[in-house]
Amino acid sequence: MPVLNRIGKRYTSRGMVTLAVNTGENRTKYLDYTRSLSFSYIAWVWDSGGSITDAYGVRGIPTTYILDQEGIVRHVHVGYSGSLEQTLAREVEALLD
Repeated sequence: MPVLNRIGKRYTSRGMVTLAVNTGENRTKYLDYTRSLSFSYIAWVWDSGGSITDAYGVRGIPTTYILDQEGIVRHVHVGYSGSLEQTLAREVEALLD
């Protein structure tokens, strides 16, 4: 189970929403990809025009943002590391406390 789905599973009951934004794909590829996955704790959004990635200044993929309850970006992670899950859990816990 991918990191974001595990984090979503762990914190959904506490009010966290996990949103995955896909960009750069055509609609058919996007739909095929999201349908092929069984990520029950992730909501998918297709950013066909790149407006979401532009608004958040995405410079690398994957980029993970942690927003607080007011929608303010509190943490940004570009790329993937073996410790990402522990880092995300620590940051989410701090915001949910």
